[in-house]
Amino acid sequence: MSLNSIRKDIFSYFQTNWTETAIVFQGQDAGDDLLNGANPWIYLYLLFDKKTSQESLGKNNVKFVRNGTTAIKLYVRKEDGDSVLFDMADSLENLFRNKKINNIQFASPGTTIFKNPPPGWIGASVSCFFGADTHHDI
Repeated sequence: MSLNSIRKDIFSYFQTNWTETAIVFQGQDAGDDLLNGANPWIYLYLLFDKKTSQESLGKNNVKFVRNGTTAIKLYVRKEDGDSVLFDMADSLENLFRNKKINNIQFASPGTTIFKNPPPGWIGASVSCFFGADTHHDI
């Protein structure tokens, strides 16, 4: 799978299945409405490993896997509290836990809390490793 195909599949899946907050996708600007607003929001981006690994040595068909990480920054107003932040982080983890989207297999996600979020906000980062299969006839 190409990088762009992976991005489109993941972003499309997320946009269809996440309705709890506004979504800012990689390459987009959050804008003042979100940054200065009262509602939670997320920023979703992808990190790709430098190389693609070869997973098989088939005679007629070779399998390659392109690895990466889906990373989501979740922002909640400080006055909404940790319980809202943790509930949303749990919901985000559940969207990706062991999920398969086309040829993209996700692992088990994890959450870390921001040490220094922007003033007035609390935040968490939810990330999930994935491998995207592609097969090539030889």
